[in-house]
Amino acid sequence: MDGEAQIVVRASSGSPYENKIGFSRAVRKGSYFVVAGTAPIDESGATVVTVDAYDQMKCCIRIVKRAIEDLGGSLDHVIRTRIILTSIDDWELAAKAHHEFFAAIRPVTTVFSVDRFIRKEWKVELEAEGFIS
Repeated sequence: MDGEAQIVVRASSGSPYENKIGFSRAVRKGSYFVVAGTAPIDESGATVVTVDAYDQMKCCIRIVKRAIEDLGGSLDHVIRTRIILTSIDDWELAAKAHHEFFAAIRPVTTVFSVDRFIRKEWKVELEAEGFIS
């Protein structure tokens, strides 16, 4: 890197919150990428799944996967995830979905809970980061 200019690539999921807040779904600089906290929503901002944390987590992972692919990578490039829940009691449901996508990849993962998200029906958000070679 030694002073070389690195290209910054941004990905959008189309979420209305990206423009409202002023953020990108994912950003890649050089080989490093970060995916923002990703909620289970569609491009209009509507919650896609309200059933449980398992279904919501699967939705979040699909959005994260698409963002990473837009940056030129794949889930195999993820080295860290953060599972953020509104109820820590849902950790096993969210972990089950996480396992379905990441069992072979085994990124460093942190699970924690917060009081709530922007929308009350969101039970989970997911963040990811890694390197694309």
